[in-house]
Amino acid sequence: MIKNKYLLGLILFVSTAIASSTGLSGQVEYFYMTRLENSQLVNIPFRLLDLNVQHQVSDNFNIFGNIGIEYRNRRDTDFMTDSNLEDFLLDIRELYMSMYLGDGEIRIGKQIHSWGSVDENSPIDNLNAYDYYYLLLGGAEKKLGAYSLAYDNYLKFLGDCKFSFVYSPMHNTSRIPINDPDYPIGLPEDSSPTANTTILSDLTPDEYGLNFKWSFDFGDVSLSHLSMYDRNFNLTGINLYTNAGGNVLNAVPFYSYRLTDISNIGTVLLFNDFTLAFDYAYFNSEDQNMAEDLIVPHPTSPTVFVDANDNPAFIEFEYETGIEDDPETLDEDESIAIGNGNINFGEKVKYSQFAFQFEMPFENNFKVNAQYFKHEINKYDYNPLPVSDDINITNLTIDIDSFSLENLFIPGVGTPYAMITSEAILLNFEKGFPDSDLIVDFNAFIDMDRGSGKLLSLEFEHDLGDGFELSYGVTKILGDDSIEDYNFNTMESFSSFRSRITYYF
Repeated sequence: MIKNKYLLGLILFVSTAIASSTGLSGQVEYFYMTRLENSQLVNIPFRLLDLNVQHQVSDNFNIFGNIGIEYRNRRDTDFMTDSNLEDFLLDIRELYMSMYLGDGEIRIGKQIHSWGSVDENSPIDNLNAYDYYYLLLGGAEKKLGAYSLAYDNYLKFLGDCKFSFVYSPMHNTSRIPINDPDYPIGLPEDSSPTANTTILSDLTPDEYGLNFKWSFDFGDVSLSHLSMYDRNFNLTGINLYTNAGGNVLNAVPFYSYRLTDISNIGTVLLFNDFTLAFDYAYFNSEDQNMAEDLIVPHPTSPTVFVDANDNPAFIEFEYETGIEDDPETLDEDESIAIGNGNINFGEKVKYSQFAFQFEMPFENNFKVNAQYFKHEINKYDYNPLPVSDDINITNLTIDIDSFSLENLFIPGVGTPYAMITSEAILLNFEKGFPDSDLIVDFNAFIDMDRGSGKLLSLEFEHDLGDGFELSYGVTKILGDDSIEDYNFNTMESFSSFRSRITYYF
């Protein structure tokens, strides 16, 4: 019923737009992808329709919208578990109002923002969360709209300076595939926080960003600051169940989002024959939860352990468990769960990311775009585990002798590719053939951190005329068998052939 309401709203919205002579543009496409190793269908979602709507109410007031319909091929087992006939998802990606006030513009609604100087992979571009289903395909499609208030103004007294402010009253989180065998970047079902663990609520979910950008004849320079909760969740603590001897019998993880403040600088330098761009972001990220936030049922006789700053880091409780025998008469290896402890890791992380881009056009419609990015942890603090026994959590085993929470750290904001590797080079070579209405692209994503992982892609785009375009390509992903738990090894199954036909209107 809800989807039908959305569909009815879409029809009414488009009908009103046409009747009002509102500008419409967009694209319709069909996407097909098969694995190189066995020619099986790679069943990932794609946008069947992308519709842009702009309605001008007056000279100073406009309404903008971007509506997508996401489609995923039906699996042969779908009707065994669900008889619902619908196989598409309506997504209002953007819908906002814009008003010009003097030298400024104010926008309110669901928006996709763009900050940063480098293309695609900027560590500064954090105002929107990401859709990881579209991460490897690139483009603006990988961003999720954020309900926000945005204001731009030109501050003439500071020279050619543009001031931007963005505020969102809610926490915007990324879409990460869960237990999806068709996509290599995501979470197994058992490790999903929504499946068998607890997610702690954000204390103050609103977020904001400030940006100053100066433009010159040779390029531009920008300074910005953002404050927000992470887009990706983190392990905030563990609820431990131990026996009388202190041995860990069970452990339940707690997840949350770190509060992160980000300071940025970016620049674009224009030369006669080439362009340089640079973005640098410094992240100060801190878990806001305390040990008492990890709720324990039926506690009595709490014992509180504090960290170096006298903050509660570990709270231990004794409580009744229905044991008929007196625990004092049991041997340590025979006693069962009579204690419970809450461990709050209290992560405090300072890390940095930068991206450098070189772009140069050549004769005969040939262009080169190269980018280098690096993610680095500058300082990492957390509350250590106050136990001596190994801990087993679903899909995670903690060896106390070698455990370091830093090894599990995933940046919650910043360049999305940092989820794959901490250092890499991205290359794009583009060659146009105007006489044949053909563009050939070669892309490379080369790991410079842990191993010899590579993503290599060759794509052809044919302009068929009358708004139609045919594109097809092949992607080969190479891992490194000498490294365990290596992301490129997991991604090898995504080596594929893909094709799409698109109609632009």
